[in-house]
Amino acid sequence: MFVYLSDEAREYFSSLATCSLNENPNGFLLGHKRGSSFIVERGVPGRKNLFDSPQEFSNLIQSFPRQLIGFYTLSPPSQWASKLFQPITAGLLLLQLEIKAIKKINYHPYLIDFEGHFSYKKLNIVSFQEGE
Repeated sequence: MFVYLSDEAREYFSSLATCSLNENPNGFLLGHKRGSSFIVERGVPGRKNLFDSPQEFSNLIQSFPRQLIGFYTLSPPSQWASKLFQPITAGLLLLQLEIKAIKKINYHPYLIDFEGHFSYKKLNIVSFQEGE
């Protein structure tokens, strides 16, 4: 199980790191799943609280049919457990962005998992060079 960030997604996160990530530190990940892995095609800004109810999140999913694969945030995953540990988000991706310096971002991807109880399962980021 891995996470691949497209060039467009990486550029989006880099632009946020230099412009406005502190003002809007959370958002949504659009892309698709290939087998058990995530292909992140782009990010979309979200609200500070992401969503306020399961119904609101359900409406959001309908806005991006078959494209919404998770969330990104500057905050540690533990801050989101009470909101994200629910059936409607199980199986989605949480991507924590850690800003080290201007345009330097460490990516920490987690699967929102449920096996008898909710937890975060650490995933790996992979990158491909052109021609691979």
